[in-house]
Amino acid sequence: MDVRVPALADGDNAHNQITSWYVTDGQEVIEGDPLYELATDKVTTEVPAPVSGVVRILAGTETDVAAGTVIAHIEARAATAAPTSDAGPANAVTAPPAPAHPPPAATALATSDTNTSGTVHRRPLSPLRRAVARRLVAAQHDCAILTTINEVDMSACRALREQWDNARGPLPGYTALFAAAVVRALAAHPILNSRIEGSEILTPEYVHIGIAVGSPRGLVVPVIRNAEALDLVGLQQAIQAFAGRAREGRLLPRELEGGTFSLTNGGVYGSLLSTPLLTPPQCGNLGMHAIKDRPVVVDGAVVARPMMYVALSYDHRLVDGQDAVGFLVQVKQLIEDAPALLG
Repeated sequence: MDVRVPALADGDNAHNQITSWYVTDGQEVIEGDPLYELATDKVTTEVPAPVSGVVRILAGTETDVAAGTVIAHIEARAATAAPTSDAGPANAVTAPPAPAHPPPAATALATSDTNTSGTVHRRPLSPLRRAVARRLVAAQHDCAILTTINEVDMSACRALREQWDNARGPLPGYTALFAAAVVRALAAHPILNSRIEGSEILTPEYVHIGIAVGSPRGLVVPVIRNAEALDLVGLQQAIQAFAGRAREGRLLPRELEGGTFSLTNGGVYGSLLSTPLLTPPQCGNLGMHAIKDRPVVVDGAVVARPMMYVALSYDHRLVDGQDAVGFLVQVKQLIEDAPALLG
């Protein structure tokens, strides 16, 4: 049976890469076992063996393979049995034949150029990194991106987490708290949940929040669908599940599609302030940042409070400044009254 590169929805199906094989040429596999790892422009995922048999590898790693390309054969076990010799006894067998389809040499992950100034290492851009570059450039070219910034007192969120009753469910992280606030703020400012399609504005009644999470191969943005139907615990469970599967490279391409608004937490990496980019056709991306104790004035007195800068980038073709600022102020108010997010 031919093993072909699958065609994935809404992807760049001409520039996928096999990042690793989980088997060697001539090894036997069972249907459903992991066969190879495929990197697309959206995700890196394990591809299982479609049938059981002996694998004959035809394609090396780190090279582009288009959808539909035959990259291996899987032969039924009986087809690889050594033949009986006509000249010898009935039970004599010949030595196993050489692999029918020896794999090409794998492309090196990195090569080196040496010159008088030192060594330069080369490695190919992954499909994911190429897609990130392409989309970010397109976003800056096609959208009128503006950013509005505010700061949030995280005292109430910190207290809620310190007093959390585990009987409720998993302890909510700050990303889940902001996701809950975003859902409520979008209900009051639906234009931030909209998109431009041709000459029309489309505003869905649902909220599909893209949550940026780190993976070994870069940042990915899985989408929590119908976030408006989830409570704080449900949002935390969804975020935890996505983060774990991103680290393991097990996200599916369809889980990265269809977002209506995005949430990016650069604070986990130590970022104090940034201006997040948009993921078209979305028109809003809320950036969270590191929490730092800073002096603030409360009731006329200077006190230390855990503060976070938040930044909302929005597409000014669709969103006016009044809506953007109003949305961000409402998110701030909801976070500063964190127990209200439990209701």
